[in-house]
Amino acid sequence: MKIERVETSYYRLPLEPMGDAGHGAIDTEELITLELHAEGLTGHGYAYTIGRGGRAVRSLIDNDIVPLILGQNATDIRGLWDLMWQRLLYVGRGGLASFAIAAVDVALWDLRGVRERKPLYALLGAEPREIPAYGSGVDLPKPLNGLLEQTEGFLQRGFPGVKVKIGRPDPREDEERVEAVRDLVGGDVDLMVDANMAWDVAEALERGRRLERFGLFWYEEPTIPEDVAGHATIAREMDVPVAVGESLHSPHEFRRYVDESAATVLQIDPITNGGIT
Repeated sequence: MKIERVETSYYRLPLEPMGDAGHGAIDTEELITLELHAEGLTGHGYAYTIGRGGRAVRSLIDNDIVPLILGQNATDIRGLWDLMWQRLLYVGRGGLASFAIAAVDVALWDLRGVRERKPLYALLGAEPREIPAYGSGVDLPKPLNGLLEQTEGFLQRGFPGVKVKIGRPDPREDEERVEAVRDLVGGDVDLMVDANMAWDVAEALERGRRLERFGLFWYEEPTIPEDVAGHATIAREMDVPVAVGESLHSPHEFRRYVDESAATVLQIDPITNGGIT
């Protein structure tokens, strides 16, 4: 089943109202879509960014990946993943390369699902089951009443957990906001906080310790993802599970966190992590 044609499109989507997180304002999302054609069937893939780099991802697909995979066997998904990973190693094992590879990889899995008339979970050998979900927003700039209104909406929709962005200039503001959300949701709803890599290890520890008393389900991205040892220190010195993954871009990066006991919760996004494979 040979790959005959690959087409990409680029979309820039303004966010209103603008969001904010520990790493800065988010006013736009970019979406790169991909159609992969083989013997009359089409697989759809995509990648996304939070406002920057999307055109570069599309260019990498169009100019470097597509010439590499045209004419190749679309059913050899793992072989194609290894080929893309190896040929792009010099420009980065991760980052833009992972986003570009992911768009193609998702399309290849979708094509297989179309061909075999099966959903992805069945292709991966899994069974359907219920998975808990949580409510989350890019809510750092929201005033407290807006944050509580958002949280109330999550509760009304039946979410068993909610997540709050932290990283206000004054640590006491974070403390006040997390306390108010905990009071609203009660003790039976999981409460997570997300720092979006805002601090160094010392400040992440100081800030996190102020919030431990609220019974947090996890403390997400307290410092930069490159600092595995720093995450290990935070995980060791706090009683709250550390969560990472949104900013990791390869299976090898996750392995380092596991090997160094640097995180308890691994959040794997196929789009930022090179795809499903």
